[in-house]
Amino acid sequence: MYNVTCLIVLLLSCVNLFGYLKRTKRKLMVSLNALLLLSSVLLIIIYGIRLTLAPLYALIILTLFLFVMSLRNTQLKRRKNKLLVIFTIGLTVVLSLGTGASLYVFPQFSLVNPSGSHGIGELSLTLEDTSREEAYTIAAGDSRKIMLQIWYPTVKDTSSKKEHYPYEVGDALNSVLHLPQSLFSYFKGIPTHIVHAAPLEPTNSKYPLILFSPGNGSTRFQNLSLVEELVSNGYVVVGMDHPYTSSDMTYPDGTVAVRSEGKLESVSEDDLYEMEIDIRAKDMEFVIGQLRSKADSVANIQNILQEIDVNNIGVVGHSYGGATISQVMADDQNIKAGISYDGGLWGSPVTKGIRQPFLYMSASKTLDYLKSSDDNNKKFVKSVLQNLDKTEQASGKDFYFARFEGYNHYSFTDVPFIVPVFSNGHDTTQMTNEVSLAFFDQFLKGEKRDFRKLLIPDNKASLISVNDVWK
Repeated sequence: MYNVTCLIVLLLSCVNLFGYLKRTKRKLMVSLNALLLLSSVLLIIIYGIRLTLAPLYALIILTLFLFVMSLRNTQLKRRKNKLLVIFTIGLTVVLSLGTGASLYVFPQFSLVNPSGSHGIGELSLTLEDTSREEAYTIAAGDSRKIMLQIWYPTVKDTSSKKEHYPYEVGDALNSVLHLPQSLFSYFKGIPTHIVHAAPLEPTNSKYPLILFSPGNGSTRFQNLSLVEELVSNGYVVVGMDHPYTSSDMTYPDGTVAVRSEGKLESVSEDDLYEMEIDIRAKDMEFVIGQLRSKADSVANIQNILQEIDVNNIGVVGHSYGGATISQVMADDQNIKAGISYDGGLWGSPVTKGIRQPFLYMSASKTLDYLKSSDDNNKKFVKSVLQNLDKTEQASGKDFYFARFEGYNHYSFTDVPFIVPVFSNGHDTTQMTNEVSLAFFDQFLKGEKRDFRKLLIPDNKASLISVNDVWK
């Protein structure tokens, strides 16, 4: 409906400009411009003002300006010259193409309806690990403060107000894709399926717990469609931000952990990855410890903790988050299962292996860097694959490596919904979510499902050995 409304306004603008150039009768032009004005106002009321529609707004203003000027000066019609006609037509074409490009790159998106029977509630929480000094700052006594989002099953509620799509994802996209932050202000008009602080739905059998770690420079909200799918199917999901390697974090007291201001002192580039992943892994281990022990720091969510099986935990992460959860799994054998979306791999997994069920979902376009002329990316991907190969050799029988054809690094996130041109459409996110749900259902809930049945060519996926990538 959004695209249709925009195209109607675009068409009305073009018709009015054409009518102006062809000296259409005044009465008809008044009606057409009134209709354009009404349509434009409705567009803004329904969808708000969007920077992405700047070309369309400029076209509307041009159209209405020329119309008003023609009303004020009846001689203007008679004095039209070829230069004015060419300029008007040229500008109209440019602005129309700009509008079309904007609708293609930044379509109105919506999250698909989750497949499960539960509604979704959420709460926020900040935990402080006073046993660890903040490595990224020089302030004395500064310790690690971790922002959490807890999503949990509720009774489905169609009447309560739903939360809008998180603005934090726009901030992360701004830092990753280098796009203006205001470009994503329209997120506030896009509803999710989440109700803030909704009552938890009691259960006879406790809910499994899944922890999520985002990519470098990203946010705990980056895979919200995955969160909705998992929670609707009976999981509690805890997403976390890692100060100074996530996007900028604003704490409840108003202080901000600005990513660009966090620096590790005297660290070589070769050691940077391992050190940062070690810090992030300790963040997750701290959170797990607080949840397992039902510490005072999590007193505000005790009612939720009572319904969680803290001995049945899974982990999932993207990119840097994938490296994070891999290390947590290698160090904590009580983690039952985990998924890495195109993640790095450093540290303990390489030497210890991962004994629990572990799925590494790899994007084919990331693997293509092995054949690239881009030496930096080629070197990076090669080193990650070498570590993956060592990890596979040291791991248990439930180590799985899946290649997803046509996927890029962001295809495993919500980016295909938001900016489809940077990925390959909505099907990548949906397939990611479907495979992830089947994997956790199999290994956390013990359901008689085999996630491997989804890893078939029809789904652009194949289950291979890491060693096969080199062939």
